Amino acid sequence: MADMKDQHILYVGYISALGTLMDFVFASSGLRVGASFDELQNVRTGVSYTSGAGIPGASDYEDYGLVSTFPGPDGNQFLIVAGTRDSGLMHAAHAISSLEDIGALEDVMGVAARDNGNAAPAFEALYEVTGFDRINLDATLVYKAPLDYRPIWGVEVAEVEN
Repeated sequence: MADMKDQHILYVGYISALGTLMDFVFASSGLRVGASFDELQNVRTGVSYTSGAGIPGASDYEDYGLVSTFPGPDGNQFLIVAGTRDSGLMHAAHAISSLEDIGALEDVMGVAARDNGNAAPAFEALYEVTGFDRINLDATLVYKAPLDYRPIWGVEVAEVEN
């Protein structure tokens, strides 16, 4: 637990396996886990994003990938790359490495930077991924928002020197 306070944290995996990170990731999120880890809900609108990847016999389906980043309490940074299932996770990983997706995330980061006084980035993005047989075929950014990271830690976050 001490490492989470002062080390950069990169999580790549299923939303269902976030464990201790779950509380941090969703503390100030505009999303919440629904009835199962295959479902995320928009807190404000009530829109549900439910993965069909776990449905037996379904070869094509919609899945979801989440990218979330926020500063830690001592100026470290958390980067969460997660999915409801394989296709969503694979696209979330692709999103932080493809120039096109990085451009869309930079737009979110610009808003987030203005909202938090140009401190370390704090935002989340959710992708709806068309999958087929555990392969991500296409994706659309369906939700993006800056994060107010202060409720995550309950304290002011240390400023990071550039």
